Amino acid sequence: MFPKRLREARKAAELTLEEFAEKYNQMFEGGMNKSTVSKYENDRQNPAGTVVANIAEMLGVTTDYLLGKTDWKSPEDMERQMAEWESKYNPNGKLAVDVKKLEARIKDVMFELRGSQYALFDEVFDYLDDDDMIIVLEVAKQLRAKKERQSQKGAEEQVE
Repeated sequence: MFPKRLREARKAAELTLEEFAEKYNQMFEGGMNKSTVSKYENDRQNPAGTVVANIAEMLGVTTDYLLGKTDWKSPEDMERQMAEWESKYNPNGKLAVDVKKLEARIKDVMFELRGSQYALFDEVFDYLDDDDMIIVLEVAKQLRAKKERQSQKGAEEQVE
C-alpha cells in the first residue's frame, strides 16, 4: 500500500520525482534522490521508519495513511468525518442513549460485519462512551463495504 499512497500523495503535491527528492533533502538534510523515490513507489525498496515519518510530514499526510492503515490523510480529515457522523447519528446534540436501541444497533452492525476479521478488546473500548462505540462500528462497517466494492470491481475487471 505504501508505494501506491506515496505516488498519490507526491502527485497530489504536484511534485516530480526530482522535485520530491530535492524538497526532502532541503527539509531533512537527507540523501534522497529521484531513483530512491522511484524505488519506493515501485515497491523495489522499503524506506526506514524515520524516512516514512519525514515523507508524511513533508507531504502533509499521516504515516498511517501512507502505510495503508487508514484512509484519512490527516487528523483533520478524520475529525471532519467524525463530526459528520456525529451530526448524522446525533443530530439533536443529545447524549442520552436508549440502551436497548444501542444494543440492537451494535448487534445489527456486527451482523453486517460478519466474515470480517475483527476483535473487540475490552481494554480498548473502556474509554469509549455509547456514541463513540456506534461511530467505531460504523467506521468498521464502512471499511468492510469499501473492501467489498473493491473486490467486486476487481472481479468485474478480471471478467472483462
